[in-house]
Amino acid sequence: MDQYSKYTLFKAIKDITKADFINLCDLLKCEFNSYYDTNMYDFKPEEITEGGIICVPFDNINKLYKSIRMKYIKNYPWITEKTIEEWTNNNDVLISKNSNLDIYLYSLKGAPQWSINEVCIMEKCFYMIGLKKLYM
Repeated sequence: MDQYSKYTLFKAIKDITKADFINLCDLLKCEFNSYYDTNMYDFKPEEITEGGIICVPFDNINKLYKSIRMKYIKNYPWITEKTIEEWTNNNDVLISKNSNLDIYLYSLKGAPQWSINEVCIMEKCFYMIGLKKLYM
């Protein structure tokens, strides 16, 4: 069963570049794998028009996955197999300073819901690249 919920609003406290976005994916991967003492977690830019990060797969047979959707990154390009390579060390601005992002958390194809610990890890990684949680 697919599940999603609006999580909260984040604000860019600096320009977020394509390289920062790849760094965010790497931070999430490192932090999740460290927390769970595994190497099964992988994060990458998601092939979705509004912008996001996909965590795949939880299960190679059933293709379970989780997604962090960032509605709406204005300049989010279509993602290809070459995106990670092209965005690494790329200082093109993806999210302008002071932009707000509505964050939605998805659990798809039967993946477990995001846990409180996972959300805390996500918030920490977001902050490390310049995305600050706005309390409402």
